[in-house]
Order: sequence, then C-alpha cells, then structure tokens
Amino acid sequence: MKKRTLIIIICLLVVFRIALPYMILYPLNVFMGDFSKVFLIRADDLSLSFLRGAYRLEAIEAKIKDPPLSFLKIEYIDVSLAWRDLFQGNLRTDIVVEGMKFDLNDQLLEAVKKNAEASAKDTQELGKKVLPIRISRVDIKNSEVAVADMKGLPEELKIKITQIDGRISNATATEKDPLTLAKIKAVLQDSATMYAVGEVNQWKTPAEWLLSFEAKEFDITSLNPFLTHKLPLNFTGGKMDVYAEVKGENNGLKGYIKPFVKDMQAVGNKKDFQGIKHFGIEISGELANLIFSRKSDKTVATMVNFSYEKGTLNLDKGGIVSSALAHGYTKELPTGLENKYKMNKNTNEKKE
Repeated sequence: MKKRTLIIIICLLVVFRIALPYMILYPLNVFMGDFSKVFLIRADDLSLSFLRGAYRLEAIEAKIKDPPLSFLKIEYIDVSLAWRDLFQGNLRTDIVVEGMKFDLNDQLLEAVKKNAEASAKDTQELGKKVLPIRISRVDIKNSEVAVADMKGLPEELKIKITQIDGRISNATATEKDPLTLAKIKAVLQDSATMYAVGEVNQWKTPAEWLLSFEAKEFDITSLNPFLTHKLPLNFTGGKMDVYAEVKGENNGLKGYIKPFVKDMQAVGNKKDFQGIKHFGIEISGELANLIFSRKSDKTVATMVNFSYEKGTLNLDKGGIVSSALAHGYTKELPTGLENKYKMNKNTNEKKE
C-alpha cells in the first residue's frame, strides 16, 4: 500500500512538473495581452529550470494594438538567479536575450508619442510582473535593429544594425553602486564593425549618462538606396570612420561627432540622375570633397560639436568649416575618441 501511494505521489509530481510551465504561461500571456492599451506581447512557450533557478520565455512577439503592427520578435529570454551576487548576499537575476529583431519605424514612434504617459506606465507594470527581482546583468546576443521611415519598406531602404552582441552590467543600480555600464559590438549596414560603450548614473536626478561610439571602414555606398530614397543622393565610392561622444546631464546633452571620409566619389553616371536636385546635391558633395580633402591621404574630416538644451539643438557651424579646412590644409584632425567627457564621481541627489 505504501509503495503504491509513493508511486502515485511521484506520478502526480511529474505531471505537475510537466503542467507547471503551461499553468504559468497562460495567465502570463493573458496579462501581457491586456496590461496595455498600446502594446500586446505574447510568448509561445515557457520552460523552467529549478537547478539554475531560471525560467525561459520563447518565441516572443510584441505588437502595437492600433494600428496592428508587429515591431519586436525575440527567440528567447532566459532569466536566472545571479549566483555570484547571491553568495554576496544580494538577490538579483541575470538575463540573456537571444535573437532579438527590432523594427523601428514612424508608425511605432507615432503610437508611442500619442500614448507617451501610458507607455511609460505600461513598461513599468510589465517589468514588475515579468522581472520582479532586481537585475544584475543583461546579455544581448545575435540581435538586430532595422530603422525605416515606414513599415513594409524593402530591406535595401532600411538602416540595419546586425550581429548585435553586448552586455549591460549592474542593470538595477543601487545607491552604493549607482553606475550601470553597457558595452555593445555590432555591424552597421553589413559593412563596418561598430562599438559603443555607455554609462548611466541612475541615482542622480535627473540621470547622468555618457555614450562613446566608433565605427571604422564603413562603405558609404551601402547607404545609396536609403539616401536616394530620402534626398536623393548616391555615392560611387568611399569609406568612412566615425567617432562620437555624447554626455547627458541636467536635462540637456552635449557632444561631438567626428567623421573621416576617404576617397569619396559622389558624382555618378548621368543615367543615374533623378533630376536637378539630385544633380545639385552630388555636385555640392564633390565640390566639398575637392575643397576640404587632405592631399596626402585624400580624407575629408571635421568635428561637429553640438548641444541640446530646453528643446533646442545648437550646432557649432563655424567649427565645422574651420576644422574641415584645418584638416585639409594645416593641422590633421586626429583619429579616435577625444575623451572630452567624464562621469561625475559623486552622487548629489538620491533617486526617489
């Protein structure tokens, strides 16, 4: 009798273990379908790993409800206990995001803009439900982002960032350790490898952040379909390196972009011209190349300093021309990041 009872209990436990993911997934999908008037999110599968203290959501898709528009797909999100933090007395999680595909377009931006306040509250509510424990780090693997001015454009008319791999460390910061660090490597337009490093002090009000970016040997002809669609403009040759730093603090931002263009050719065959405007833009580009190009290595380079305060973007227009002339004729503009900005070490205001 005891043996039979034990077998029944074991069978019930096995059935419960098999059914548990589905018992969790159904109400979770109901919540993710109803929690927001703007977004609808669904996962096709959920698996549990008790040994790792982990769960995994698979085949995730996010849509806008009105108008119906899919903008995000993720192969899986794995959430597990951060054991290294647990041994130090901190209960936090690690997250792995694999195979994310994010489409950023005007329809998505417009929907979020119309419902900005509701969207922010929805995101917070979703985070509390799906990720109830503080986050130690987030790893992003094999992901991509496509930027287009409207949904449904051909692939060649999109700006694509692919092969995204990165890590966000100390994602849920504390007063004792307020800095969140992000490092990302990706490929831009199937052409250049780009690197970005960011820091955020979440315990400052308003938040302070710093972003550094660089991309090398970018083939500018890869932008031709997009540029012809928007301007129009197209290149027949040229490589570009870009370096940039941006710092945000006190509800404003400041920074610079430093582009280096080599062997640029902007005038194509007459049969490619799409009108006087197209011809004028390409001739202007070629004249700029002729005037500002450094003779020793045929590069055109400049530094664009900018700031943004109280809704106004300010560009140092005089500095753009003067630094381009200096690079072309007198003092070569150095490649690489300037390291102009640093994060403040002290946290002046606590986060409420």
